[in-house]
Amino acid sequence: AVQIGTGFLRTPEMGLDPAWSEALRSTRPEDTALTRGFSGRPGRAIRSKFVEAFEKGEMPEPCPYPAQRGLTAAMRNEAAGTSDMERMQAWAGQSAMLSSNRGAANIVEQLAAEIRTFLSVM
Repeated sequence: AVQIGTGFLRTPEMGLDPAWSEALRSTRPEDTALTRGFSGRPGRAIRSKFVEAFEKGEMPEPCPYPAQRGLTAAMRNEAAGTSDMERMQAWAGQSAMLSSNRGAANIVEQLAAEIRTFLSVM
């Protein structure tokens, strides 16, 4: 089973912040990190000063969800409003650079075609 989330982030339907969308185009697996810093729950995000501060132990241990999400809300909202990638909650899977700015329906159609092709050769 696979979970495709990041693959849909850059679609027009998502309306993603342009800075986040541009960052996804060049994000390699090693440019992401698991962090609890934004919400208290583990999530994979694009490395940033905020994410790295948690990795280095420069920040206190995150509070449980949803308290941590509330504690970071003002920072996240300001970062989103100013396209500040160092403080933005920019989630990204390890295959972020494969994300596309095509429409979601087009991506689903391509996936379905690839699955049909795969199943036909099995």
